[in-house]
Amino acid sequence: GRTATFTPTTTLVAATLYTATITLAATDLASNALAGATATPTVAANHVWTFTTAAAADTIRPTITLTNPADLATNVALNASVNATYSEAMNAGSIAFKLLPTSTPLGTPLVGVLGYDALTHISTFTPTNPLIASTSYTATITAATDLAGNALIAGTKPNPWTFTTGAAVLPPGVPVGSAGAFGIMAT
Repeated sequence: GRTATFTPTTTLVAATLYTATITLAATDLASNALAGATATPTVAANHVWTFTTAAAADTIRPTITLTNPADLATNVALNASVNATYSEAMNAGSIAFKLLPTSTPLGTPLVGVLGYDALTHISTFTPTNPLIASTSYTATITAATDLAGNALIAGTKPNPWTFTTGAAVLPPGVPVGSAGAFGIMAT
């Protein structure tokens, strides 16, 4: 068989359904029209088929959109966890986090548990031991990639970020994402 190639003059749009048609004007050297329909291959007809282009590759690098405690926050509770909210869904296994006392040179990184909530795009570091009173800390997401493998944009605010603790342990707050289970009544 012979192969005919059609090359569009413009780029096809990603994730779009297209219909292609070879009309009856296509003939062989003996002027026989194209047999188009697969069900009736001896009948001359337009040959029509559809295809969908692939989705565009995700090349957008994620950012951190929010931190808690916020950059330069003061009077942070000694039992606070530290979290970062990302601009998109992240690969949980790719996230590396470091929290250490801010000093010259920087102190030893704290030990704790790092979690990631895929629904809210928030990673949370919970230190094993309470933070030290009246101490400045530096938090850094040292590595993270989105689900397409794009690396977090490094060095942009608020990463790294700093905050200073107060002198108290506060009662636990309402867990993020569960506020719907609580209500406020005012009279």
